[in-house]
Amino acid sequence: MESFLAMDALLPVKREVGEGGETIYTWQGSVKYSLLALARGAFASQILSGEALFDCIRDLQLRSGLPHSRLARDASHGLALFCDDLMSPADAQVFFRSTLPQIARLALNLPALLQSQSQQIAELGAEKDRPEMALRLLRKQHAGMVLLRQELVASLLACSFLCLFPSENRREEDLGIINFDRLFAGVYERGETNENKLRCILHYFDRVCNTMPQGSVSFERKVLPKKDQEKEVHDGAFWRSSQAPLCPITLLEKGFIEDDGRDCLQVDFANRLLGGGALAVGCVQEEIRFMINPELIAGMLFIPAMADNESIEVVGAERYSSYEGYGPTFRFKGDFSDSTPRDTWGRRQTRIIAIDALPRPGEKQFQSPLMLRELVKAYCGFLDPCSTEGDPGATDNGGDAMDIADESPCCVENKELCDSVVLGITSNGNGTGATTDMKTTVGVATGNWGCGVFGGNLELKSLLQWLAASQAGRPYMLYFSFQDPRAKRLQEVADWILQEQWCVGELWSILLEYGEQGQFHVNLFDWIMPHPGTKLHYSQHYHKAG
Repeated sequence: MESFLAMDALLPVKREVGEGGETIYTWQGSVKYSLLALARGAFASQILSGEALFDCIRDLQLRSGLPHSRLARDASHGLALFCDDLMSPADAQVFFRSTLPQIARLALNLPALLQSQSQQIAELGAEKDRPEMALRLLRKQHAGMVLLRQELVASLLACSFLCLFPSENRREEDLGIINFDRLFAGVYERGETNENKLRCILHYFDRVCNTMPQGSVSFERKVLPKKDQEKEVHDGAFWRSSQAPLCPITLLEKGFIEDDGRDCLQVDFANRLLGGGALAVGCVQEEIRFMINPELIAGMLFIPAMADNESIEVVGAERYSSYEGYGPTFRFKGDFSDSTPRDTWGRRQTRIIAIDALPRPGEKQFQSPLMLRELVKAYCGFLDPCSTEGDPGATDNGGDAMDIADESPCCVENKELCDSVVLGITSNGNGTGATTDMKTTVGVATGNWGCGVFGGNLELKSLLQWLAASQAGRPYMLYFSFQDPRAKRLQEVADWILQEQWCVGELWSILLEYGEQGQFHVNLFDWIMPHPGTKLHYSQHYHKAG
């Protein structure tokens, strides 16, 4: 209940209890009046320019009486530039006369959509007796899931576009920004990159306002607990003793995770605050994903920053836009029709795993505690103790993370088995095997996680992810290098390790030895498998034969 009460302070509408005990959400009167005028179209609202739209947004905030921070300094300049100069006259006319009024209607529908959440969840067949799956704050160290209909997601994003969410109290909950004013400002401050991000967002609204998708999206906070009896995975001894086999790995120099990893867990190289700079000026892997799959943005509303033993899994976020480029060269390239099949909950079977790497760790990243942190983080993201047909559905149970309730639509037949999967314990109870008790058929699609602006060592991070995927029982890992030359030897080294039949514990021990020796002038791949003819001393290396 506490997480629902905390959510009230984050919403732009007021929650009350009706005479019959029912929950009622309402807009503040003058805000509703202004939204109604905006919804009637440009003739009623007289909003036909970017400057007028900014004035409308500022007026909505003032009328709400909610604790709003000052709008981004250049938001007015960004909206004016985008709407009045960068958009063609024809596109601007469509936006002000059609798209913007429909965005206002989506926002107006928020109270009704919030009130009907329990019924919507039951209609999806997700769980009739799980009201905790409704919109609430997913607090740190409390595993849990929120399941939202795509129509509700669209309504929430409409409120973000109009900057209606109260913003002053979000830092207290360790939440990032959710309103779009800094995205607008970025059009003026950063030029084409933010212009094209905004084009992706408006394309999303055009699509959903024309034909509202009837599926759902789930947002789950996954936590690896640190209680005494469950701390094994947080201990290096667990990894040193693991006999889990290493899964096959395939290096792909070309292609993209979202295109060529469709049947896999798709890794989001995340910021600790979900979404990173998606609603500001960021435009690297995570931010681009949030632009082409805008429903991901909804998670930024209610998911506080991740701790070291946490990850976020989003299932069902639909893709709406095509693009090209990266960073300053990012460009919106038109519509994308997402044909990914839906599951029984109506979710597109696109599974996105957000894991945040350590920022700028320097040479300390080779120290055991930091390597273990990254390994546990990736393992938390890749671990799935349940089938891919139902849902992992970990409950909001006061911190007993990864504790799957009996009523969850999960393939785990009992709690004891589920616990053993989380800890990597095989049927013999020795805690050293991979999580192969469950039949896992979904691989991992990842790449240079934390190796860009975060400054991580690609060779190390790629092998740590490989260890995590293998220990989690994943059948394979696809590694998209984006033609980074540092990954050139990954396939050669991985093939040799697999040929030598190393297990998780052996490779982990080798990484520890590399860190302890401190010879970082020698590339990690070269240290593990020297080029022919070199005389690197690596007597600490051991093979299965010896």
